[in-house]
Amino acid sequence: MTEARLLWANGVIRGDDTPVVDGAVVVDAAGTVLDVGPAAEVMPRSAGAVVEKVAGVLCPGLVNAHTHL
Repeated sequence: MTEARLLWANGVIRGDDTPVVDGAVVVDAAGTVLDVGPAAEVMPRSAGAVVEKVAGVLCPGLVNAHTHL
């Protein structure tokens, strides 16, 4: 997996499902979300991605400023 980054965070809000504690988001070089979920599940599927630990909560895919959390 080239030029992909795995953002490993304290939490991930998926928007269409329950929030994930200790979650991960994988994005490509253009910022397109490739995978989202629990870090224990996403990390093995993303071998070769650069891992970046993020302190906080990620909200991938929520691009509308009017989105209700």
